[in-house]
Amino acid sequence: MQIIFADGSQPFIVAVHNNTDVDGKSASVKANDLTAAAFLKATGKNNLLHGAFEAQADGVYLSKSEADADNFIFLSTPRYVGHFAELGFNVVVQKASAKFPTAECSIDDGSLSIYAAQNQIQYICLKADGAGGAFRQKQMLEAVRALLPAQTTLAAANPPTAK
Repeated sequence: MQIIFADGSQPFIVAVHNNTDVDGKSASVKANDLTAAAFLKATGKNNLLHGAFEAQADGVYLSKSEADADNFIFLSTPRYVGHFAELGFNVVVQKASAKFPTAECSIDDGSLSIYAAQNQIQYICLKADGAGGAFRQKQMLEAVRALLPAQTTLAAANPPTAK
């Protein structure tokens, strides 16, 4: 689901995404799994959870209070890093579109985050463990809500359920 909000005069897109649980996977499969640590530069061959996506990130903040590697917030710019880091979330900042393409990551890979960066739209993706991250993802959404002006409603964030 994608939701477009307005932060004053600056629009931003919020996407909500569930990851498969990295903890239940073998070491070889974990190496290419989407976690915040996978965006860090690998420091050695035995560091399997780091490096798979390092070419795509300008920065990574790992919170000591985040217990699940699958839970993180992905941003197209560093604008909101401080906000989410202060609240204890892992945060990954995508490389600026001017730094693409690279051999490891094409600028036109179809990602909404790349499109947003190319068009100067703030993009926030709330990634959480699909098996047990619902509560944490709700906390992430509340953190996004805190960015909005008081008069803004989140009706689109809670669509009616089908009967």
